[in-house]
Amino acid sequence: WIGGKVNRKIAKRPTMTYCYSATRFGMQAMILQTLRELDKELEGEGKQPYLGGADNYQCAMWLSHVLYDAIRTTVSSAARAMDWLRDVAMVAAKANLPLWWDTPMGLPVLQEYKKQTGQRCEVHWAGQRLRVTLQVDGEYIDSRSQANGVAPNFVHSLDATHMLMTAKDAYGRGIDFAGVHDSFWSHAEDIDVLAECIREQFIALHSEPILERLADAVRWRYPDAEIPDPPKQGSLDLGRIRES
Repeated sequence: WIGGKVNRKIAKRPTMTYCYSATRFGMQAMILQTLRELDKELEGEGKQPYLGGADNYQCAMWLSHVLYDAIRTTVSSAARAMDWLRDVAMVAAKANLPLWWDTPMGLPVLQEYKKQTGQRCEVHWAGQRLRVTLQVDGEYIDSRSQANGVAPNFVHSLDATHMLMTAKDAYGRGIDFAGVHDSFWSHAEDIDVLAECIREQFIALHSEPILERLADAVRWRYPDAEIPDPPKQGSLDLGRIRES
């Protein structure tokens, strides 16, 4: 990796997926995939591999440890929030309970990953008899899946809330709105208005005590569970998003 080989393209996937519970091992796979893509591009140009012939797998493994630690250090508050969400999910899972929460707009969300068992069955297709295995939900909560899924699911529910708030604001301002996931659209002449809607609603959403409300909701639903206090909010000035 000597000589400035760690570029934005290599670091982007691990960084973008960290807050969706990407693991160190997952980051290793992402880095390896990017290296293969870079090598293929260079091969098409008749050039040497990106790392000059070094073992991509070994290099990806080494860099994944460095990147994972660097990201956790840089976004330490996000790391604490993710760890807290996992703890909450584990507390509920130990009692064999799913995890409920309401988005800031009041939409109820249920996360309920069950332990699965393989159930074999025979099917007939194209004149042949085939044996297939179906994954069937069991009776008990899968604590590992609950813990791994809660951070990305919670973040996605907030992303969806932001989209709804933006659409509502745009409608109130009399402009058209369309969107898919994190891509928001309007007519070219209304883009400046949409940009303001996006930023104002993002500030409004994240100015709320989101984690505290989640803790209160979980404690209300599961009064016997010992839910730890959420991490405190930091000093980031959300108002600066208006200038971004």
